[in-house]
Amino acid sequence: MRSGSVRPSVLGLVLLGVVMGYTAWSHLPDLDHSYLPGWDEAVHAAVAGNLAKHPGTPTLFDQPFVHFNQFDWQANHIWLHMPPVPFWQAALSVSLGGRTFFALRLPSFLLFLLTLTMIYYLGLRLYSEAAGLIATVLMAASPFAWLQVQGYHFGDMTDISLAFWITACVVSLERSISVGKLRWAVLGGTFQGLALLTKSALALAPLGACLVIWLLPKCKFRLDKQISWLVAVIYIGLAASLALAWRFYTAANWPTEFAHEQSALWAHVTTSYEGHGRPWDALFNSLLAYLFSPALVVMILAGAAGIFLTAYKHRSSLVGLHALWLLGTWLPLLVVKTKVPALLFGIFPALALATGVLITQAVKFKAKTWLIASATIPAAYLLTGDWFPGHFWSFADKLTPDMAVWPHVPLQLGLGLVIFFVLFAIGAIFTRLIKTKSIVHRVFTSIGGLLVKVAIMVPLVALIMQAADTRAGFKIIKDYNPAAQVAYDLSKHLPDQAALIIEGVTNGRQRPDLTLSFITGKSAHLVRGHSLARTVPAAAKIGSVFLLTPIQRQGDEILSPSPGSGYWVYELRDSLPGPLLHDENATRKTFSGTTDLVKIIPGVTEIKAGSSLPILAIWQFHGPQTNSAARVSLKPVTGGLDNTTFPLEQDFPTGYQAAILHTLAPSGLLWGSRPLGTDLVQRNSFRTGQRLADDFVVWIPLHLEPGDYRIELTLFNSGREQKPISSVEWPTIKVLP
Repeated sequence: MRSGSVRPSVLGLVLLGVVMGYTAWSHLPDLDHSYLPGWDEAVHAAVAGNLAKHPGTPTLFDQPFVHFNQFDWQANHIWLHMPPVPFWQAALSVSLGGRTFFALRLPSFLLFLLTLTMIYYLGLRLYSEAAGLIATVLMAASPFAWLQVQGYHFGDMTDISLAFWITACVVSLERSISVGKLRWAVLGGTFQGLALLTKSALALAPLGACLVIWLLPKCKFRLDKQISWLVAVIYIGLAASLALAWRFYTAANWPTEFAHEQSALWAHVTTSYEGHGRPWDALFNSLLAYLFSPALVVMILAGAAGIFLTAYKHRSSLVGLHALWLLGTWLPLLVVKTKVPALLFGIFPALALATGVLITQAVKFKAKTWLIASATIPAAYLLTGDWFPGHFWSFADKLTPDMAVWPHVPLQLGLGLVIFFVLFAIGAIFTRLIKTKSIVHRVFTSIGGLLVKVAIMVPLVALIMQAADTRAGFKIIKDYNPAAQVAYDLSKHLPDQAALIIEGVTNGRQRPDLTLSFITGKSAHLVRGHSLARTVPAAAKIGSVFLLTPIQRQGDEILSPSPGSGYWVYELRDSLPGPLLHDENATRKTFSGTTDLVKIIPGVTEIKAGSSLPILAIWQFHGPQTNSAARVSLKPVTGGLDNTTFPLEQDFPTGYQAAILHTLAPSGLLWGSRPLGTDLVQRNSFRTGQRLADDFVVWIPLHLEPGDYRIELTLFNSGREQKPISSVEWPTIKVLP
């Protein structure tokens, strides 16, 4: 715990610069990736894109021309599912930088950098510069934080924004307590209001901390520093004014949607909303493992416990502010039934700082045994965690249901007890046999200190390596977006007033309608084939109507399918063009049965191993469709065995990040066969003679030897494998090292 004026050292600033440089290096190269998850970033992108046009009216479908459910936050018009600040931030970036994925995610990256800077400052002010630096390393290396900034994990820009604004609140409160200047109360109240307008009740912890620190002295609980009544009133008054202003505004303008979202907010507390319910102990177990790493869970809890003890022992308002930040988030969430994986992201910086404090104390000369044990648990867990059966704590499933499934805490506490007693025994023997001032004592003490530092470094290095594996693993899907390229191409042809109809369906992973809405700024809807005729007149009321379809139709094409863009685009002048039916005998049959390959085109002819290759296949149907799927293989031109396009086990990230990757990956990219149309077309509606543009990506595995390869397809109809029945001119690509 520190007091007085504290200035950063030159070395500390240099190390902070290194952390910032690492953060930029790990985020910026991939920030413009085109993958837009249907959960949640596609929705957030569409809302932000619409707010760029009209900041005061949050909409998802901006000018809906199909029937929609106003109570479905993934498919409605007025969008009040979340407060507006994260989307205003993204809207401003899009307005200045254009409708690109880079501009969409840039605010998250910048806010994350600023959060790192503020947590370094809080470490410097409250504890030590080293504690702040370690906290920035833990945050910068977190694979979960990388997923959030990059938009892969649901929550994305909203959780990054929440962590930033809450940390800004805490910095302002620290300044208010330390110097008592009213300008910090004004800034803090403004930041608190913006935090509440980011994720409502999840941002209440700093406001509660301000209230508690003001009231405790009045309840005869002595604190070393106090908050004046004027600071508290300004802080709370400004925060409440901003938050209530938005509530009154939305309630007055859209009372039905407002009332529904308020009931949905309460449903998060009382029910397992959308299946995200978790038991109480997840707050201290699996949710912490998601934020950092399973190996660090008990060390994080020990760090938080140390903050609570320090705040109470020293009656410190500043350390108490840190403790109340943690408690003000944890305690209310005990009664909340819905616990999404990113629920604790608002205290992510506070947890990192608490862990940094513990580590700096554990490496000190004559550190307490429990501190050393807590700091070395992660290394022991990484070395021995696989020795224990995963179900060994299942007997306690009634008391600790989350730990019964993922026993991070019980196992690490057991290891911690073993380490504690071993260290205690060694210390007792050591002090009896060796004189305190002897050379042998100094040598053994130095060796022991070095071993502790190495043990602490092991999980930090492992975390950085896990982050690298996560970045490498998500390269597999980063270039997949079936609507991005056609959206950019179509933007050049659109008039000011236009409506876009996309023929097809969605599997939830991808939302072509929202991608088109974000990139073009026009209203777009995904419509099934049988509903197209009645949708066109409604769309025409908005302006010119454009149809994007993977099924070739009659009429003049504005755009044709190409690798990376699997749509024909037509401008609908008077009526819906019918499907173009080709002569069944016009092309040579390459497969037996009802599905035939017309052509296959790779996006490039040369590609590096460890990259995604866009491919366009044109299929023609000769009869009713069943369940058709295809699998790509790469066959060396010089002869040899076929190579699958699937990554190996070592190419994947581990743990929770691997689960997210498997959830987001399109069918057939990581394993197995891929449905024609990749789950975005109605395959049961095809007619004889119709052609389908099947745009997809395949992964060129890292282990593939350099050389020339033929791209070959194997077709599956209702699970039955079909090899080509005639010679096909398969395209060739060159794989580079």
